[in-house]
Amino acid sequence: MKRQAHHLHYILLSGNALSEKNQTATAGKRKEMKKHFRFTGIFTMCMIAVSSQGCLRYLTHERSKAIVHGIDIDRSIAVARMELCRGGWGSVLTVWALRDQHVSVDQAQEISTLYFSFIDSLKRDFNIWHFTWAIADLYRLGNDSVKTVLERARFDASKRAAHLGGLADRFVNGDKLYMGDAHFLGRAYAHRHLVVPGNKRYLQSLRDYKKRRNGSCSVE
Repeated sequence: MKRQAHHLHYILLSGNALSEKNQTATAGKRKEMKKHFRFTGIFTMCMIAVSSQGCLRYLTHERSKAIVHGIDIDRSIAVARMELCRGGWGSVLTVWALRDQHVSVDQAQEISTLYFSFIDSLKRDFNIWHFTWAIADLYRLGNDSVKTVLERARFDASKRAAHLGGLADRFVNGDKLYMGDAHFLGRAYAHRHLVVPGNKRYLQSLRDYKKRRNGSCSVE
């Protein structure tokens, strides 16, 4: 726990350093950076608090409580791809936010492709933990066909989480599944990155996401 709290503190310090380096950027860029690092700082403090006090109100062992009715998985995966392409802290969180939903074999294959395309480039323990956690839940909640598609990714994720130890190892390799948005910041992130037409709390389309985030990429 101390190791994770120390790492989260490092994330906050890194964010502040990067913010200083971008002081010469345009006004719009500075505003975006400030917003990002303010969110990072709040998230860091929240994670330290919930890790030490157990205030994970949206963490559940019941899948029914984690299901987002009406979610557009294909477009949410498209958001996940763009977030991973952007990189940086939290780039894996869209995959994490959709990990407990029902996915098809083709969707599982796309997520597996994203995993192997990006996992080796991740440097932060936080990102590795949440990406491996996502793969573990998707695998364990999937049907036999989905499990077959995700088996290699699951095996790799299990090893990486075991190496990290602590909560990462418990959430990925433990007997219990830890589902849901975990805490209020996880819920807020899901609202801003999952596409759920008809539910105004979430994105209504991929266009909604692109209004805030520019750029795209392709994955081999």
